[in-house]
Amino acid sequence: MKKAATHSKSKAELKKNLRNLRDRAICIITARSGEAQGLAEALGIDHNILKGHAVWDVDNGFSFYLGSFDLEEGHLDYYITSGRHMGVQSFAIDCGLLMHILRPRFIVHAGVCAGFKDNESTPLIKLVSCVLLS
Repeated sequence: MKKAATHSKSKAELKKNLRNLRDRAICIITARSGEAQGLAEALGIDHNILKGHAVWDVDNGFSFYLGSFDLEEGHLDYYITSGRHMGVQSFAIDCGLLMHILRPRFIVHAGVCAGFKDNESTPLIKLVSCVLLS
């Protein structure tokens, strides 16, 4: 996903924005852009946005909301983004591309996702569930 030479941003600026994202420890990713925007609004960072066309090797369909959690020991920088299209396959491809390019240390998949049921149709994952994978 190299940038065209005619793009208005300089190569140095595009790479600086890439380093900015790579330096952030946490990637919070949602399946839908509306979920990412809503999460950014809830965290008060919806005004601090970086568009994909301003980042080296990233497609212009992506947006990144930049934030920082204040901790006792300092701060923990993160970004929130989403897949570009609906659907599990599209999300998996987008997520794979971003993880390859941005190489976050930690990834949080947030938002509404499909739950599944056991053989007696009892929901095993509910809307309020938090699923952690290690």
